[in-house]
Amino acid sequence: MSDTGQVASALDEFRRTLRLDDADLEVVGVDGGTVSLRLVLGPEACEECVLPKDMLETVLLQRLRREDDAVSAVVVDDPRVA
Repeated sequence: MSDTGQVASALDEFRRTLRLDDADLEVVGVDGGTVSLRLVLGPEACEECVLPKDMLETVLLQRLRREDDAVSAVVVDDPRVA
């Protein structure tokens, strides 16, 4: 994936699911094979309903690699992790 628009499109379905729990993902950037994302939790977010950071990164990596096997890592900035 070479740009943030491609990443956002690839994650549309996943993001729709997150929005049900008042959460979302923002694409921060793409650097080589690394995709950086930010988990955004709304005021009514069900924090326990969203996968833990390590699992979230694994699931997102698998999803993005279906679109582009050049994606080698996903890093999620998760506000739940201090």
